[in-house]
Amino acid sequence: MGESTLRYDTFTGGDHAAFAQVLYRCFGQTGDFERNDRWVAMHDPADLRTLRSGDRLVGTLVMLRMGQVFGGRVVPTLGLAGVGVEPDVRGRGVARTMLESFLREAREREYPLSTLYPSTYAFYRGLGYERAGSRWSLEVEPERLARPRGEGVETRPAAPSDEPVLRELWNRFAALHPGQLARNDYLELRARGPEGKEAHAAR
Repeated sequence: MGESTLRYDTFTGGDHAAFAQVLYRCFGQTGDFERNDRWVAMHDPADLRTLRSGDRLVGTLVMLRMGQVFGGRVVPTLGLAGVGVEPDVRGRGVARTMLESFLREAREREYPLSTLYPSTYAFYRGLGYERAGSRWSLEVEPERLARPRGEGVETRPAAPSDEPVLRELWNRFAALHPGQLARNDYLELRARGPEGKEAHAAR
């Protein structure tokens, strides 16, 4: 398989099953096929990219149109997710060809930044990415929180109607912490249903 035989392409409706299968073979340890199938369906087809060898889909990636907050301003960021390559064609430059095409597209679309959570540092560093920022999580039992007057806290499953308030709270936090992601529809959906779990809102 030579680089000239590979074609970076847009996603079509007929690609859905093959796209999800590549993700399942690459990330199957994190869930069953149906979970990968649902994840593909979460995204706008216009943000999905494929790499083909002839008529065969051999590589996948998802573009996430996001932003990072610096100095109180949101800087456009093109996130990268769902990078997968069929196991039998690995080690032949498939992933590099796909990512180089992605980065050219990001530049043409005038995105100043691109971000991802890398599965391997060496590969992405070779493409120009560097480690930056931090990832952390906090856990607290909502019932232990107290209002200013000491009343208890009511909790309920988070709903779409909560998103404007939650997004505003997060963006106020992000304005004080440079580099934080600005919330968008995709991130809100992930926050409302993290890893298949049910998120709750407190008041």
